[in-house]
Amino acid sequence: MSILAVLLAATVAQAVDFQVIFWREGPKRYFAFDALYKPLYDVAVARPERPIYLENGHWGPAYMDAYWYATVEGRSISEFVRIAERAKPPSGAIVLSSNSDCQNCDVIKKSGAYELYRAK
Repeated sequence: MSILAVLLAATVAQAVDFQVIFWREGPKRYFAFDALYKPLYDVAVARPERPIYLENGHWGPAYMDAYWYATVEGRSISEFVRIAERAKPPSGAIVLSSNSDCQNCDVIKKSGAYELYRAK
């Protein structure tokens, strides 16, 4: 019975420790959960240009975020086109990127490591 009591006490202590750290450190972890992508996605889908090109960059395959938000909103993922690695978007295209350093473009909005831009 004492082993069970020790295990129960350890479980409760771990749960309390987790909750304390989660609520203290959680708001600082926006980067880990791609939280800064959504504001750019919202701006991109509010614009009339289609398709919206999705560029993966240094910060990983962010196209999944666009597909996720589109699916949750009931939007067709056909509104988006993934750009192949090392390929350039067409001139005038609107691009959601995880590159954070577009060249030869007009930046519309930045959010953390993400950019929404118009390709030149």
